[in-house]
Amino acid sequence: MIERIFPNVDVCAQALAADVAAALRERDGGSLVVPGGSTPAAFLRALSVAAGVPWENVTIAPSDERWVSPDHPFSNQGFIARSLSAAAAKAVLFPLFTGGESPAAAVADCAERIARLSLPWVATVLGVGLDGHIASLFPGGEFEDDALCCAARAPVAPVERLSLGLGALKQSERVFLLTSGPEKERAVWTAARDESSPLGRLLRLVPNMGHYHALADI
Repeated sequence: MIERIFPNVDVCAQALAADVAAALRERDGGSLVVPGGSTPAAFLRALSVAAGVPWENVTIAPSDERWVSPDHPFSNQGFIARSLSAAAAKAVLFPLFTGGESPAAAVADCAERIARLSLPWVATVLGVGLDGHIASLFPGGEFEDDALCCAARAPVAPVERLSLGLGALKQSERVFLLTSGPEKERAVWTAARDESSPLGRLLRLVPNMGHYHALADI
């Protein structure tokens, strides 16, 4: 894993946005995975105003989704939509929540829709939880390395979630972790050294992963 350290979230977000924007320009668009959360919000704002990105050719998927509608304040799809500029809003949002009964009932449909996308993802950006989880793949959860989608139960509400699986995340030209603060730095390296953790398993599949880390949380 290649780590880059920045003094604060804004500088870190700008650097990652520049790299992802360059990749989207080079490919004339493509598919992109992004997480929810406060640090990713700065990244999305920076990316959405990057010059020359052909947003009309871009598809954006959340790395995971709480089983709530897009207008719910906890929805990652809603968060992404609110974070994009008018120009970036031309991108297609790939929904994980489809209004079904439960995440478990939606796994097969989600996998079929991902299989129809033009992969690999140009870039996948992931956050890391203090417990070492990525997307909604939690330590101790049962999921296969080839699974495209996984139903998950989070330790905090809303507990029901649908997540991209390792089988989808590994189909990326570039994978980046985006974190901030000393606690997240420790969480990343603790999880990276544990080959049974979700992050450790993804690292085994994508060893050249990048880690963009802001020393300060602000």
